[in-house]
Amino acid sequence: MILSQVLSEVYAAAKSMVKARDILFWTIIFPIIVTGLMIGIFGRGSSSITFDIAIESHDSGWFNETVYSVLNATGVFNVRFVEHGLEELVSNGSVEVGLYIPQGVSENLSSGIRARVVVYYLTGVQDSEVAKANLEGILSGVSKNISAVGMKMASQFIPAGFMERIKFLADPVIIKDRVLQPGALATTGGIRAYYAVSIVGIQALYIGIFSSISMIVERRKEGVFPVILSSPVRGWVMFLSDTLATIVLVAISALVVLLAGLAMGADYSKLDPPKIAISFALIGLGAVSMIGIGLILSILAKTSEGAAALGNMVAFPIMFIGGFTVPKFILPEQLQIVAEWFPLSRIIDSIRNMVVFNYTITEAVNHAMPAIIIGLTIYTIGALIYKNVLTKIAETPY
Repeated sequence: MILSQVLSEVYAAAKSMVKARDILFWTIIFPIIVTGLMIGIFGRGSSSITFDIAIESHDSGWFNETVYSVLNATGVFNVRFVEHGLEELVSNGSVEVGLYIPQGVSENLSSGIRARVVVYYLTGVQDSEVAKANLEGILSGVSKNISAVGMKMASQFIPAGFMERIKFLADPVIIKDRVLQPGALATTGGIRAYYAVSIVGIQALYIGIFSSISMIVERRKEGVFPVILSSPVRGWVMFLSDTLATIVLVAISALVVLLAGLAMGADYSKLDPPKIAISFALIGLGAVSMIGIGLILSILAKTSEGAAALGNMVAFPIMFIGGFTVPKFILPEQLQIVAEWFPLSRIIDSIRNMVVFNYTITEAVNHAMPAIIIGLTIYTIGALIYKNVLTKIAETPY
């Protein structure tokens, strides 16, 4: 009997939500738009990045051609030669980095004499500093190749024992490359799956908080509580129905986001039916924790406008410092604590671990368990607040 009441109330609540255009927008249309934006901006994977470089060379030898060929072959630099004004071009941002090659570089290198070149870049400007690091890496490679040629020539005239010491001075650490397959976040599909799950977290955050705020603030405003108290439906049945209706909304929104992510190239190949089921169960538990937070906030607001402001004051910063839109490792150390222990954030981490990094169900659930306990505790506090509100209204209905 009670179960049928709960289900009927859930159906009624969900039906009323579907009829509300604003809820339809925030549940379905908005997450599709945000998923598209996040994947469009951050989900490009290993797409090529290029930098503009100006070379002012006063050397007419082979070094020019060698450097130009190597820079072009990398595909990282758009190279142009200038006769003068290199420093000004870098200073005003016309190019990210500049290379000055003085006269006599080729001759010096051919004669076994060290040669100098100058790299111009802007300090504190990310693109310029990245371009500088790339350029210096390329020049270092050219220098090592020249050194290797010189060593080969010198080895004909220098005893082997001394030659090893000279090689050590020229290049003390030998670096060997070993090619590996890219990890999940090094692939476009993996990055897009990562951000799709992040949007699921954002939807659970907002839907959970704002739906639960309306449980008390909106109903108090509309005078619904006296009607509930005078009806045969028990207060806790209504509360449970609202909770389930919110979880259903979050699940629908999550499904929309994941399907939108799939259409935009997200890779869910690591998911199987049991992991999908656990993922949605974890999303539901995450929504429950947000319902508790919304109910706690509702006691601080007297009007629906005030409640909305409070909800945004909590949800908006959490969207960034909770590890949803910004990866946790980028955050300052103090804020990483918030991202690590905010219940919904940790639950979304667990889902991402399964979707992107192929964690087992046991590993994911173990990671989420502290968040589940914290979330259920918060929800219990929210339920007690809801009960207290009903008790006060029953004592003073008017």
